[in-house]
Amino acid sequence: MPAKAVGFFKGASEVPMYSGDVPYPEYQEAFFYYLFGVTEMDAYGAIDFVNEKAVLFMPKLDNFYKIWMTTLSKDEFNAKYTSVDEIYYTDEIEQYFKDM
Repeated sequence: MPAKAVGFFKGASEVPMYSGDVPYPEYQEAFFYYLFGVTEMDAYGAIDFVNEKAVLFMPKLDNFYKIWMTTLSKDEFNAKYTSVDEIYYTDEIEQYFKDM
């Protein structure tokens, strides 16, 4: 196996319905849900095959979104997804792979 064998996966994205502010019904992509158990939209995941660990990259939402929806911190994501080894925000993806 190569020294840095990593699988990178993208979950489902929210799709707006027509020109309104209501999205189509949201369903997580089946394979992504099978691998990581994530229900939130716009998430990414990585599996490091050499070190045998799973990493999630979750969207970081502004406090403005708290008016309409639940926003979770990294600690809350860690508590929710206990089978994942590490959790980062999506804006940290590039830095994570550079540090590898």
